[in-house]
Amino acid sequence: MSVINQVLNQLDQRGAPPVPEQAMVRAVPPRRRSLTAPLLALALALATGAAVRQWSQTYNPDAPAQSVVSHRAAAVAPVPSVPVPALAPAALPPELSSPVSRLSVELAVPPPVVPSEVKDAKDMKGTKDRIMPSLAAATQPAKEQGRAMPLAPASVPAPAQTEVGELPMKRISPAQLADMEFRKAAALMQQGRVADAISGYETALQLDAGYQAARQALVALLLEGKRNADAERVLHDGLMARPEQTGFAMLLARLQVERGALDQAVATLEKSLPQAGSQGDYHAFLGALLQRQGHHDEAIGHYRIALQQVPGNGIWQMGYGISLQAAQRGAEAKEAFGRALESGMLTPELQAFVQQKLKEL
Repeated sequence: MSVINQVLNQLDQRGAPPVPEQAMVRAVPPRRRSLTAPLLALALALATGAAVRQWSQTYNPDAPAQSVVSHRAAAVAPVPSVPVPALAPAALPPELSSPVSRLSVELAVPPPVVPSEVKDAKDMKGTKDRIMPSLAAATQPAKEQGRAMPLAPASVPAPAQTEVGELPMKRISPAQLADMEFRKAAALMQQGRVADAISGYETALQLDAGYQAARQALVALLLEGKRNADAERVLHDGLMARPEQTGFAMLLARLQVERGALDQAVATLEKSLPQAGSQGDYHAFLGALLQRQGHHDEAIGHYRIALQQVPGNGIWQMGYGISLQAAQRGAEAKEAFGRALESGMLTPELQAFVQQKLKEL
């Protein structure tokens, strides 16, 4: 190794040319910078921006999370028709056994109304399959009252925003709740659970005091159970809520007459008189009660209004003649009695009574 070092030193000292290999050693020019990495970074940034923009358009942070809730649609059974028992006339004391005294009691029941078809429920042991005329006249069918028996969907305002995971509560109106209670009570009645049905009808009326079908059914059950005082209370409350229900006023007056409260009955009918208008049976009933009180002039006026509606009603013609005779208007009374006989509506007993009156004239 020392020999080689000496030779190299000598060459350096002499300025000898470099070795050929050394001559080929030269500086490498600076390397050109590649654009691949920046282009990749730019493409990645653009892709990221597009993804963020798409996500912002489809995502709504205010929308509440939707929960899957299974609803069981309860089938609504049709409301069974509640038969309304007929109110049997009370036994009259001996002093009221004559045709004249009995006239107001007989007129207390309006002409029978042909009932609608009532489904025969064999398991209803306590209620008779008859319609009380005056109670049936107090209310109209649900279709005429504007109240369809099936639950009608009510317009419910849009619920306010709720927290995520909660569902908005649907509001039910008192009228809809009253319908539900009425249906439950009707079903209980079909099962023979009269006490529970009465409670259900009362609940329906607490929710909707103007629900006439519930009030009619409740009065029918109370009368069937001989609870006349409670029936009077329900009828009175019904008149307070719906004064135009003149049928309820007539039935209430009928119950008052049967317990001997003649003055109360007249007051009841006179209070609802503005709503009765020219209703014939209403005026004839009031005329009969005024006749029993001895107010014949007033009775004549009410009988005249009634006969303008139904001129051929023989019972009303007979009552009209009785008051005319009591007011010393014999010629008019004779004509009224004659029309009563010609009507063909009088029973043999009443025909004999009218013929006797004609002989007196």
